[in-house]
Amino acid sequence: MSSNVQSVPALLQRAFEHHRRDELAQARALCERALRLDLTHIGGMQLLASILAQSGEAGRAVQLLARAAALNPRDARTWCFKGAVHQQLAEHAHALPCYERAIALDPTYTAAYLQRGAAAAQLGHFQTALASYDRAVALDPRSADALCNRGIVLRELGRLGEALASFDRAIELNPDLAQAHYNRGNLLRMVWKLEPALAAYERALELQPNYRQALHNRANTLLDLGRFEAATEDYARARALGDSIDFLPGALRFARMQLCDWRDLERDLEEFTTGIERGARMAPPLPLLALVDSPALHRKAASIWAEHRRGAVSELPPMAPRPRQPRIRLGYFSTDLHEHPVARQIIGLLEAHDRARFEVVVFSLGPNIKDALRERILAAADRFLDMSKRSDRYVAQLSREIGVDIAIDLSGYTQGSRVGIFMLRAAPVQMSYIGYLGTQGDFIDYLVADRTLVPEVLRPHYAENIIILPSYQVNDPKRPAALEPRTRRALDVPAGAFLYCCFNSCFKITPATFGSWMRILARVEKSVLMLNVERPPAKDNLRRCADAAGVDPERLLFAQRLAIPDYLARLRAADLFLDTWPYNAGTTASDALWAGLPVLTCAGQSFASRIAASLLEAVDLPQLITTTAQAYEDLAVELACNASLLAGMRRTLEAGRGTAVLFDAARFARHFEAACTQAHERYHAGLAPVDLVI
Repeated sequence: MSSNVQSVPALLQRAFEHHRRDELAQARALCERALRLDLTHIGGMQLLASILAQSGEAGRAVQLLARAAALNPRDARTWCFKGAVHQQLAEHAHALPCYERAIALDPTYTAAYLQRGAAAAQLGHFQTALASYDRAVALDPRSADALCNRGIVLRELGRLGEALASFDRAIELNPDLAQAHYNRGNLLRMVWKLEPALAAYERALELQPNYRQALHNRANTLLDLGRFEAATEDYARARALGDSIDFLPGALRFARMQLCDWRDLERDLEEFTTGIERGARMAPPLPLLALVDSPALHRKAASIWAEHRRGAVSELPPMAPRPRQPRIRLGYFSTDLHEHPVARQIIGLLEAHDRARFEVVVFSLGPNIKDALRERILAAADRFLDMSKRSDRYVAQLSREIGVDIAIDLSGYTQGSRVGIFMLRAAPVQMSYIGYLGTQGDFIDYLVADRTLVPEVLRPHYAENIIILPSYQVNDPKRPAALEPRTRRALDVPAGAFLYCCFNSCFKITPATFGSWMRILARVEKSVLMLNVERPPAKDNLRRCADAAGVDPERLLFAQRLAIPDYLARLRAADLFLDTWPYNAGTTASDALWAGLPVLTCAGQSFASRIAASLLEAVDLPQLITTTAQAYEDLAVELACNASLLAGMRRTLEAGRGTAVLFDAARFARHFEAACTQAHERYHAGLAPVDLVI
């Protein structure tokens, strides 16, 4: 018996060597043999538990470590191991007391502080996490891992300067720590320093070429920068490394749509649909709006995305009851408060608010781009807060502290989305308006719409309560009027040609929409189509598709970006705006209508596929709303052949520029304020939100 007991250390040493080489089966067999010889060997239990956890048997590992802790409750290492296995099982609340016990037994146990920091951060206990990492750094000032993790927690706490310094110190100590470069990139991207973020991700990838998360976030940054070819390459490479990154297939498809690259689109759509229906994290909500006209699928995708985002959001304490204030305090939150479609729309509302009854606080979450539109927004706000370098948690807490009554999300699930602010409950009442054309989730109390956008039959597809206004979109009454149209010669339009146009983003152009356009061109001689396409790969793809459809690619004209007055003048030079579906034109359509250019749309079932119909109702041109591709094509051809009919529509638009509901920001403001007042009164009466009809 004595010789058998003496052989246990040798068996465990051999097991350790196999474990170090990832030879788990051999290591496990040797551990089990050693423990049969000595049932109370704590080191053997710890090693076997580690092997079990790596082999996917974390539950058994926890049981084994619980037994070891019962045998020797004063072994700090056992408690730390047990906490680590609980964390592997995502049982962070069980892990935390294990680390506390290990630290109580050994206050100098650096690894226990590191692990406690990770568990606390997962639970949203960021102050505890920070204290843990601070202690780990105090014990080992050269621990790059501790400094890197400390930076992550400081970022979550909104202490971004300190977070950057912590990442920089970690890199100084260990220049080859890829995770530090990666997290530094995440922080820089968060504060809109996109080029430095790109450099940080590139360094991480130099160190770890197959670092999927770094590839994914470098692709996201490239997408932010409009470098769609490079973004597509990174997304594709990240996906080739495995499917473990959530929502990656949809992000890759979105980048390809920006280039009008429709290869394998049908396969992707089938994959997205079946995956989302079973709850898989296939695609962010935004790309789906342009790919599928299914409000039911949009709601399911939004729910999956919200669940994912909520998992990364730490909770704030419940909001205390808000006392009444002399004025209702509205908080507008946006990443796009500069020359951008959202800002061009919302400025009319900000300037029209009744300041006797409402106070306007603007939270800028995006880059600090100083232009004329931003100056107008600054002047229109009672208070303007640049939160571009603050965390979601910080912004939500500040919104509560300054007493925002109604928080209005103008971004939703678009680029730079900051929905974490609303998941943390920034105000007693939360609304979604204008930025994202669809449902987000039940953390938003009200979605602003009208009867065209959300008819009663489609109501079940929205998680929010619906505010039904007489008209949905607000516009800027001070935007420059389109004066003289640009000459056809200046636009390179052939003499006598009928000029169709569409200035929607490339990702909204689908094969079905483009197919309709090609059939229209084939039926209307001497017609041309002008598109808002600037990137050479997208132009080449569309030319190839036109040629395949039997249409001379030279009949496609590609527009360049212009200043707003010149852009509106170009719209006036066109004959008919052809909308995309299932994601319609929004601001682009109202720009065309303001310029006197009729917009032809094909309305579907989803919010995004009905926005142009809402706008046409608001300028008294419902006859331009179709509901099938065939009707859309037929009307596009008829209008090209019936000059008097088209001229009558232009006259309606010219007359309506000063009278149409769509362009009356003051009237819209009164309706919107009535909705805000009702929502505010319900809150103070202790009543739950309900659908509101104004």
